[in-house]
Amino acid sequence: MDDQARRVVVDVSGPLEHEAGDYSALQATIRRLLAEGHKRILLNVAQVNYGDSILLGAIMHAYTSAVRQGATLRLQHVNKRFADLLSVTKLDRVLETED
Repeated sequence: MDDQARRVVVDVSGPLEHEAGDYSALQATIRRLLAEGHKRILLNVAQVNYGDSILLGAIMHAYTSAVRQGATLRLQHVNKRFADLLSVTKLDRVLETED
């Protein structure tokens, strides 16, 4: 399987509800994808209209898991409001984005 075939897009919408298990579901999805051998993971955040610490924590946890497995994780379709949040928290220096 070539690298392009291992590319996968995960749709994320926010805010994540910790009590509803959204955070855990995102983590489980990322773990499953990494176990399946996916090396390029894109988190589609086009539907994220509100970001909070739970969402940022989930994304950073996913990013860390991917890097530890030798994979990449990037954000896709980042809107201005979410981009501003990434900038304020300086996570834009860590997380790569693409359209």
